[in-house]
Amino acid sequence: MSGFGVKSRVSIGLRTGLGVAIALVIAFLAVDLARWRYFRVDLSLSGRNTLDQSVIDIIDQLPEPVVVDVFLRPLRYPYDGISAQIAGRTLEVLRVAQESRRNQIDLRVHDPNDIETQQQRQRELGIEGVNLVVFSNESGTRKSVQTLYGDVAVVDWGNPTRELYEYLSQQGIQGTVNPNTWRPNEFKPAQVASNRAEEVLAEALLKVSSATAPRVYFSTGQGEPSIDGELPADLARLRMTLESDGFEVEAWDPARTPELPDDCAVLAIIGATQSFPDGTLDRIREFVTGGGRVLGAPALTDVEQGLEGGVAAYLMGYGMVAESGIVCEPLIGNGGERIYNSPNCATFMVGETGLSASHPLTEPLRRRSRRLRFHLTNAFRRGGLATAGQLLDIVTSTPDAWQDLAVRGQYDYSFDHRTETRDRRRLAMVAQLASGTPGADGEIQQGRVIGIASSLFPSNQLMDVNRDFLLNAFNWMTAREHRVRVSPLPASMTTLDLARSSALPKLSWTLYLLLPGLCVAVGAVLAWRRRN
Repeated sequence: MSGFGVKSRVSIGLRTGLGVAIALVIAFLAVDLARWRYFRVDLSLSGRNTLDQSVIDIIDQLPEPVVVDVFLRPLRYPYDGISAQIAGRTLEVLRVAQESRRNQIDLRVHDPNDIETQQQRQRELGIEGVNLVVFSNESGTRKSVQTLYGDVAVVDWGNPTRELYEYLSQQGIQGTVNPNTWRPNEFKPAQVASNRAEEVLAEALLKVSSATAPRVYFSTGQGEPSIDGELPADLARLRMTLESDGFEVEAWDPARTPELPDDCAVLAIIGATQSFPDGTLDRIREFVTGGGRVLGAPALTDVEQGLEGGVAAYLMGYGMVAESGIVCEPLIGNGGERIYNSPNCATFMVGETGLSASHPLTEPLRRRSRRLRFHLTNAFRRGGLATAGQLLDIVTSTPDAWQDLAVRGQYDYSFDHRTETRDRRRLAMVAQLASGTPGADGEIQQGRVIGIASSLFPSNQLMDVNRDFLLNAFNWMTAREHRVRVSPLPASMTTLDLARSSALPKLSWTLYLLLPGLCVAVGAVLAWRRRN
């Protein structure tokens, strides 16, 4: 600096200061611009900093901003790693949601050391406890409380010692041991079984944004599957899915209460194996004529035995005639050959070609390349509507399907060209009546009936695959079309359909011929080069 005079040094200092000032002004302008027009880019390889589009759609349609209060308390060793992993991913999802839509999500992460402030906020919310994520609207009239260990994340707690078991219980974490297998003096580390942070976010936002909770009634008393049962054919998972989406679910026994409840938004008649009491089906028809909505799915025995006064008899009045015989599709062997005579022929998937491209129930599924699973299902043939309206096919099988007819009460799962034909089979249909009653807004609410050819379709055992279709069905029937969506796809569902696609033959030929052939070719080329 000795070569510079005082004026030069002052000039350099002024220019440097001016540059810093200009940089600060640009930074402040950039911050203000970001607040005015926010733009973000996810540069992560896995896309973990981007929410599923269906979740973004839910956030965009919130009627008012949602406040998310997070009350975390880290667990002590040896569960500190599990605690940090779950809390980190949960906060990551919530922060991405806030950054994606700043005006819709108000995220408040409370300091676990500031006990006074934390307790004050919990009193306002009317809750208590730790490791909770609470969603509420700004007015505080609706809220959804999610536990970190249980709702947001499923944890296999291994085998805690007696001391650790008591510690987890003090933290409000229950169900950490199985009394039949617990060994109090041994320790087995815990591990995260699954993290549902994004799914919980979507479900909680839907709950909080629901001004009213439509009430769904399931018929009972005629041998229907239980809405609380955990057996594969029961409907507990469907009930829980509806409740998490903002519905209220109740049972209706027409033998005890003949009239349909006045607050019934949707009536589900699924899997009845006995006839309904006299007059019940007529009352249900009057309910639909007046703008009511019904989802019906007959049991296999209902159709095969021709039950009078059952679900199949009800759906027949809306042009959905259930036919005897279970729908089967051939399996594909390693060499591409068709395989019959297997019970697996009666379990198949319906891909996008079998989903209606124009109906709001199936269009989102088709667009996202989702599939539905059917097991031991009958099929419908088209009949006539008893009243004016529209009858649509929304789910059909492939053209290779046939209805396997029972011989002396037994199915052989094989195609008999003498008595059976191959064709697309109607697996789900929709009837929408032209008549109805004026709603609160003066708009005519038209009656809607959805028929699904199998009572196993909404059962516990198939709920993982068919969840989105069923949720969309109930939302469409209650005119909540803005909630018709496709949830994030579980990792377990990203599988190839080897049983009925060309994937298995291609994989087999690749393993048996292509890879060995390439090795032989490479060896031949190397041998030729060495000889020359």
